[in-house]
Amino acid sequence: MDITLGKLSPYLALSLLTAAMNVSAQDPDAVDLDWRASVGLVSEITNNAGKVHGEDTLSERQDEARLELGGDYSNSLIELGVNYRASERRFDKDSQKDRRRLEGRSELTIGKPYHLGDLYISHTRQSVLNAPDDVDLLANTDEREILTARPSLRWRASAANTFVTSGNYARIDYRFAPERRSERTGATLTWLRRMSPTDNFTFTAQQTEIAFDAAPEVDYDLTTLAVTYAVELRQLSYSLRAGRNRTKPAIGESVSRPTYSADINYTSGPNLWSLSASRFLTDSSGGGGSAGEFDRFNPRDASTARLDQMERIDAEFTWRTQALCQRCSLSAGLFYRADDYQEIDEDRSELGARAGLDYRLAPSTSVRLSWDRRDHSFDEDSDRPDYRLTRTQVSYNHRFISGLNTRVYVRYHQRGSHWADADASRREYTEAVAGFGLTYDLL
Repeated sequence: MDITLGKLSPYLALSLLTAAMNVSAQDPDAVDLDWRASVGLVSEITNNAGKVHGEDTLSERQDEARLELGGDYSNSLIELGVNYRASERRFDKDSQKDRRRLEGRSELTIGKPYHLGDLYISHTRQSVLNAPDDVDLLANTDEREILTARPSLRWRASAANTFVTSGNYARIDYRFAPERRSERTGATLTWLRRMSPTDNFTFTAQQTEIAFDAAPEVDYDLTTLAVTYAVELRQLSYSLRAGRNRTKPAIGESVSRPTYSADINYTSGPNLWSLSASRFLTDSSGGGGSAGEFDRFNPRDASTARLDQMERIDAEFTWRTQALCQRCSLSAGLFYRADDYQEIDEDRSELGARAGLDYRLAPSTSVRLSWDRRDHSFDEDSDRPDYRLTRTQVSYNHRFISGLNTRVYVRYHQRGSHWADADASRREYTEAVAGFGLTYDLL
């Protein structure tokens, strides 16, 4: 499997998981044990394998074999969480090249909040589009890998005041585009002021140096000062953060922008509301990082031909309820993303909505109906055309006692806009897909 991007591989995380599983079997101090492993095969038939415009379409069977491995483990010293999927996708009529992928996330923390220090290590690997207006084909994606290490020392000055100093390191690699690689080093000073058992203030000062392997002329330093107020109640929890970002590039003038974030969760009976929003400075190599989740509704990052700093705004609102009936669950969501680049003409925004309905026909059988739509808009100085992508899917799922799971689904895609030029209109398409999946739970 050709997935070696840097000196450290994601297989390190899988090795940690395997070792932790062996230790946990004999660990009487284990607090949380939850291991998951499954193998699966998905086969689907599409009437437009190349997602092309017009009548020159190709019908094709596409198969994907999957191995998923994950787990959560914690004891008096460490916490480990792992979630990875290895897959190989094949195309019956060679509409694209067969490809093997590994996606997911792992996090390891050695040390607890009451210890003098701790070490946090994380690894994420996720697909990104090669360009923000690319058709979403496997051939049009790259794979971004982020390895992070953060050692910390803390001093508890009093019962209400804690000071933490941390070193920060991150290495960002791309599987097919080494010119997008970057490295980040820095330090963070944090003051935590606990106001009561349910709320606290945090002041953070951070300095980071960002270096690009292929373009040292766009290196820059990032300084962040921010204050956070967090509350944890029975039905309501929220965290509000506000501050200032300042970048100092190797060439050019400094840029100073406000930064903020908000995370709010509220539960009332059968309803759950969540709101998250953020504004921050980043660059086209790091983007917003990688969440490490599979099949996310949120927009995934897209690369650009040139490296540049950018300001990103993200916002998402979700709602889930079981108030309609005992057997059903209704969910809905909205999101917004905007990227404002410093130099290149790649400014863009994306507005999306989704809705889903799950209905349990029996304890082991369910039907799901989902719909989502995304509107992509680009700055008038950009050469990229605006477009809209809509997806509708119906799936039938059944779980057997033996650990075998089956899934049958049909999906419809449509991409369109009001483009006038012929080159742009060729990216409009419709696609119908029918698929069948089998998964067997090993753990």
